[in-house]
Amino acid sequence: GVVYSVEIVLENESYALVDMVAPVISLTGDATVSVSQNEPYIDLGASADTGETVVVDSSAVDTAKVGSYTVTYNVSDEAGNSATEVTRIVNVVESSNRPPVFKNEWRDKDYVLLEGPNFTLAENSDAKFGSFKVEDPDGDDMTFSISGADIIITGYDWLKFVTPPDYETQSSYKAILSVSDGEFTSALEITVTVIDADE
Repeated sequence: GVVYSVEIVLENESYALVDMVAPVISLTGDATVSVSQNEPYIDLGASADTGETVVVDSSAVDTAKVGSYTVTYNVSDEAGNSATEVTRIVNVVESSNRPPVFKNEWRDKDYVLLEGPNFTLAENSDAKFGSFKVEDPDGDDMTFSISGADIIITGYDWLKFVTPPDYETQSSYKAILSVSDGEFTSALEITVTVIDADE
């Protein structure tokens, strides 16, 4: 037979890696929630595994009218890859049960009253930095939760960091604090400002 000789010449070339992987969205909280008619709806949000900010559209929710509404969550990464849209169902219902509410009684680590859920803490401190007060109008048992992995609830109504914060690493934190009576959930955003310390 005929024998062919093939010469392959390799040259130094650079190739750009193309990101074709779309982000994945994860809901914070349940995929189906209920809110009483005429009560405010505060969405718990969602996160993307790539770190981008998820765009939340809750404009369809009308708590003045009983019904079922859809909240949508979308995000694209820096390469332009779009995530598969995620949704949450919000049921606006008539209910004799009233949701728990946060009282305007936010206190710092020394139990001094604050104007709102905005706390401060010196860096490298492992102390509790603030407390909150919640009330259920119907006297129902309540459970509390907080988003993210940085802050925990301790001693029923106190807040503290899992690991003492470092100002040089991160100087401000935000988290969603939630309370549920088993049927309804109330939520709001807290902020913690870390104060730089001489080192």
